[in-house]
Amino acid sequence: MRATRQGANFIVVLIMLVVIFRTQITAIVNNAFAQINSGAGKINSNITLDGGKK
Repeated sequence: MRATRQGANFIVVLIMLVVIFRTQITAIVNNAFAQINSGAGKINSNITLDGGKK
């Protein structure tokens, strides 16, 4: 019974942290995806289908 209560308390605290820091979490995720997308063109330009032979 005690382990269940501790687990429930942990989940409540975790949810509250997400609610409190929602805007910061969203900004971090959006920034990460923007950086990934901006670098995708460099990666794709180096990919060849002929095994690298020109």
